Amino acid sequence: MNVVQENLDSFEQEKELDLKDYLRVIRKRKWVIIFIFLIVVISVTTHTYKLQPVFKATTRLLIDKENPNVFSFAEVMRFSGQGTKYYETQFKIIKSRNIINKVIKKLNLDEQPEIGSEVKNSSIKDMVISNVKGWLRMLRDIIAPSKLDSTITETTNPEAMNDPEIRSKELLYRRIVGPLMVKPIQNSRLVDLEYTGLDPMKITRIVNAISQVYIEQNLENRLYASEDAAQWLDERLTSMQEKVENSERALQIYSKNAGVTSIEDKRKMLDEQLSEFNGELTMAVKKRIQLERIYKNSQDPELANSLKEIINNELIQNLNKDLSVLKAKQSELKGKYGPKHPKMIQTISQINQINDIIAIEIKKIHDSIHTDYQLALIEEQSLKDALIKFQDELEFLNEKSIRYGVLNREAASNRQMYELLLKRLKQADLSQGLRTNNIRIIDSAVPPLGPFKPNRKRYIFIGIIVGLFSGIGLALLIEYLDNTVKEPDEIPLKFGIPFLGLVGSHLTEGKKMPASGKNPSASIELIAHKDPSSNISESLRTIRTNVLFSTDGDKHKVFMVTSSLPGEGKTTVACNLAIVMASLGEKVLLIDADLRRPSVHKTLNVAKAPGISSYLIRQIEVSEIIVDTQIKNLSVIPSGIMPPNPSELLSHPQMKTLLDYARKNYDRVIVDTPPIASVTDPIIVSRQAHAVLFIIRCGSTPRDAVAKSIQQLKQVKTNIMGAVLNGVDFSKDSYYYQYYYKHYYCKDEESA
Repeated sequence: MNVVQENLDSFEQEKELDLKDYLRVIRKRKWVIIFIFLIVVISVTTHTYKLQPVFKATTRLLIDKENPNVFSFAEVMRFSGQGTKYYETQFKIIKSRNIINKVIKKLNLDEQPEIGSEVKNSSIKDMVISNVKGWLRMLRDIIAPSKLDSTITETTNPEAMNDPEIRSKELLYRRIVGPLMVKPIQNSRLVDLEYTGLDPMKITRIVNAISQVYIEQNLENRLYASEDAAQWLDERLTSMQEKVENSERALQIYSKNAGVTSIEDKRKMLDEQLSEFNGELTMAVKKRIQLERIYKNSQDPELANSLKEIINNELIQNLNKDLSVLKAKQSELKGKYGPKHPKMIQTISQINQINDIIAIEIKKIHDSIHTDYQLALIEEQSLKDALIKFQDELEFLNEKSIRYGVLNREAASNRQMYELLLKRLKQADLSQGLRTNNIRIIDSAVPPLGPFKPNRKRYIFIGIIVGLFSGIGLALLIEYLDNTVKEPDEIPLKFGIPFLGLVGSHLTEGKKMPASGKNPSASIELIAHKDPSSNISESLRTIRTNVLFSTDGDKHKVFMVTSSLPGEGKTTVACNLAIVMASLGEKVLLIDADLRRPSVHKTLNVAKAPGISSYLIRQIEVSEIIVDTQIKNLSVIPSGIMPPNPSELLSHPQMKTLLDYARKNYDRVIVDTPPIASVTDPIIVSRQAHAVLFIIRCGSTPRDAVAKSIQQLKQVKTNIMGAVLNGVDFSKDSYYYQYYYKHYYCKDEESA
């Protein structure tokens, strides 16, 4: 996205947040707002006073959510009358054909053909909704007429439509039920039945009759339900008695055959024994593992004599002590005697004897360990066998208890159901003699003292609000859809170029526009000369000041005046700007480079030819095409004859020669060119001019056209000194523009 478009988006965001802009739009479009406001208010007021007075009669009912006792099977078949579904059902019953037909018969409404045929008053909301529905039906008929006709044919009963009696009954029902409204009161069990109509006495009788018939119908339904329930309970009670007898008989036979009379006690005993055996088995396994480890160590030659049982044996400890003494004695004798000495032989014999005894004791210990290990294995296995036997017995007992439990529960359930049915049967017999109802009338309807609608003050007030907001909304919509440049603030914020000033479309303070030749509408073209004290002339002098301060002496002597589209007043601004610059004593040259639709010669009342086109084709010299005007210090070069190729002609090197001559001989050179969106001539001239003054017509030039034109100028690196907002109508938004202009004008004068 280019810079101009980014500035446009930024401007739109800032504008949305400015409340003063909305107020300005309201002031600007005040006649649109007033027109819409008057149409809506007058229409609503006229419609309101045409409405007939409508009365409303109200009956208040109390609808409890209690359940019919005959069916309140708390454990089995509880009737759900709680929540909104119960009340929604009751509301449908109140407006049912059964209730309404009984009311018609009770009040002989079928003999009163005028009943329900009163004129129906509609509120503003109803009127709007009705109109919208009508438009939608028309649109549907246009889009798919065949489909609509086929639907009506398929859903309509020809026999019923041709039967006058059925048709009249249906129409009467709709007329009676139409004005009936059922309105529940929030956070309560109260319900209002509202009935509207033109006759207060008649609607009072109808709504009271509807409430009375509804209560009677509800009571009859409850009594019928009691009778049906009693009959059903009696039938079910007989069959349930047989089920109870059969289930108890089956339980008794199974208990006797399976021997599970005291099954719970036996299971408890087996569970206790099984728990004890599990504990003993755990200890036996632990003991066996310990003995097995000792036994394996005793079989290892390296560990055989290092067993705790051998080391801690008292006899072996004593023998080892004696053995140590004898070995010490042997060592002592060995140094004195030979091996065959009697003392040596005796000592060796004693040592061998002790070793034999130690070996025998160690063997006994090993045998004892082996024996203990074998006994532990036998004990563990016996405990496992006993545990498996107990588990099998308990599993067999559980299988029997499952069947026993099924039969026992079935018998208990049948007994419970039988007792419940017997209890409900007695209650049903008792309820048949009682006439209770959960619906009561709290307040019967009384004839209304006055109509409840139309509320003319309320409707007119709503009309005022709707008319005001509709007018403002339409004004804002028109302003939103208006894509033209309307405000000075838009120029720097949206297009990124300076704003140099604005020019009004007419004089202010009661002054008349001076005539100019045969075209009074063009009288503003020389306003700076004919009426120097006018507000438009002051605006042009402000623009002159800004232009002078935005240029740099000789570097910006030549500047071009252009616009986006035709009719934006660029020639008028160029001529008047040249006049106010000439009034400063500077020599000003105005060049009409619009070779397609020239108008400078008409405005300044000079000859059209010879002109710039004659010079560019080298027919004459520069001095021959410069014409002095009636205005002091202002000269002009007219366009000359219209050439067939203006773009190629303006691209000729002679154009640069002409501008160089003008820059040397004049203080200011203003070049009037065609609109940028129409031809490429302004782009060609802009490359030879020092700067460009852009003209925008207020409320006429589209923003996109301005943005595109400025983008084209920036692409060729043109120096845009700023823009002038032309044709401002102060009468439409006088406060905004006058405030802006005074502020801007004072600022320019201070700068000057």
